[in-house]
Amino acid sequence: MAARLASSNGSPSPNHSATHNSARVPLSWSDVRLLRDQHLNVNPSIEEEDKSSTSTAAPPERWFSTHDLALFFHYTISTSYTLTLDASDKELWQSIISREASTHPFLMFAVLSLSALHKVYLQDDTPRQVEHYHELGIRHGSSSMALFDTFLRRTRLCSATADAIACFVPITSAISLARLSEPSIPTANSVDAILDSFQPIRMLRDRLQLIWQIVEGSPVGLFLFSHTTKCASTEPQSDPAMADIEIALQALEWRVQSYSVVGDRHGSQERNDYSDAVHQLRYALHPHRKVHLLTWPFLLSTRFSQAMGEHEPAALIILGFYGVLLHALMGTWWVGDVGRRIVDAVMSESIPLEWRTLLSWASVKVVGEREQGGGEERIG
Repeated sequence: MAARLASSNGSPSPNHSATHNSARVPLSWSDVRLLRDQHLNVNPSIEEEDKSSTSTAAPPERWFSTHDLALFFHYTISTSYTLTLDASDKELWQSIISREASTHPFLMFAVLSLSALHKVYLQDDTPRQVEHYHELGIRHGSSSMALFDTFLRRTRLCSATADAIACFVPITSAISLARLSEPSIPTANSVDAILDSFQPIRMLRDRLQLIWQIVEGSPVGLFLFSHTTKCASTEPQSDPAMADIEIALQALEWRVQSYSVVGDRHGSQERNDYSDAVHQLRYALHPHRKVHLLTWPFLLSTRFSQAMGEHEPAALIILGFYGVLLHALMGTWWVGDVGRRIVDAVMSESIPLEWRTLLSWASVKVVGEREQGGGEERIG
């Protein structure tokens, strides 16, 4: 499929631009640093542009409070470690995001939001303090989106600002998952409620339509969003359950490619959107690409998102597979039982047997076996 800045329906393209075909796709953060250094060597003036553009970023409307400083400290010494999924994204969470947040207020408030929600999960404080952290988590999350809108209006984009924007995607996704995993949200067991929880991610995607090529082409963007055969799950799976999921995803991909109904309701472009969604799930199976689970909701096309909202069987089953893969991360505090909730919500829908069978088998392999084994101790 030809690369494009945005698909015809206005969603970011999950495919490479022409530039990406000749660029080295970074599989670890050392690759990202090398790529950025090469970029600066070729364009020595861009570092000064980065500094001047970053300095024009809209400042927060108030000084950070003592609570905010404590939350940032908590992120650096604790929360960032719980977000790390494997060695490839360790430096992203534990170093790069903190550095970018120091000069980009919208990212700083997202960091503070996630840190506050982590404090809520830990329950190390008095009930009154826990409630205060919960309020801060919600408030800072809203502030981050408002500041991001201001940032896009006032700031000239360049390499450094594109990196900060790319970092904003997975941390916004993590905030959405953390909010969804809260036990105080019992209604988050329906497909519609789950899709509503991903609204901040979809809103973020809509805001990036016109600048997507710049963001995707930044060093951090290449690490988070590049999809090549090298990134696909070609390495043997050490987890037998994940190996079974790979087989199930291949079967799902074949089923999607042959998907059609009377009246040609689903044309070739719609099937391509479905196929892209499955491809992106397969990238997350790569031993060093688990971070794709955080970018998956962001990269979905508008057509596919609408299909999920309309409860199309194929789209819901793909969403269910996303839940299965999330359940493999149930040991992390910001995921918890969200994966199981997604699977249960999809399985409660009226879905034809030929689609339901694929998800049923996959969910038994991951959800059933992990829960029968007592699950995993949650990392917090």
